[in-house]
Amino acid sequence: GPGEPARRFDTAEVVALAEAAGTEVVAVHGVRLFADLVAAWPPAGAVPPGGPASAAQPAVGAAPLAEPPPAAWAEQLARLDALAAARAPYRDLAGQLHVLARLPDHAPA
Repeated sequence: GPGEPARRFDTAEVVALAEAAGTEVVAVHGVRLFADLVAAWPPAGAVPPGGPASAAQPAVGAAPLAEPPPAAWAEQLARLDALAAARAPYRDLAGQLHVLARLPDHAPA
């Protein structure tokens, strides 16, 4: 209900829920596996929600960046996320999961 912490499901739990609902799980992908672990460089002139001082604070577990990353860095990070998204154990470490499921085909009787 309202005010309660959000429930997080691991891969096995979310697959079991989807299958219990009568669907066939086609794929499970982790979302933003590595991107959530690195500091994001704020765009020029942007003021982070915590004010200018918070711009120097990296994401939890991330190393601070001394200068903005090259443009190719974001593309490389996205490729790394995409490569690891469907592979255990990496997928299972993601903070979010996307589950693709479908209703099974039923042959006419």
